[in-house]
Amino acid sequence: MNNQRFLVRNRHGSTWHTRIHIPRHLQLMFSGRKEVRKSTKCEDKRQAGRVAGLWWAQYQVLFQEIEKQMSKKDVIRQ
Repeated sequence: MNNQRFLVRNRHGSTWHTRIHIPRHLQLMFSGRKEVRKSTKCEDKRQAGRVAGLWWAQYQVLFQEIEKQMSKKDVIRQ
């Protein structure tokens, strides 16, 4: 995955932020938000891309854990 395409500059143009899309079926768990935007605290785009990749991976694990919990609740209800 090319992490740099999810990088945007902050409004002052000094540091890079990453945007992580929240899957539609999980958006209610995040107060209806469609994405998470987080500062990489990096001015260098390549370094920011590395940081963004790590955060993207961490959020994918989080999304999977939430989905597992949701499926467990569905099994219990049945």
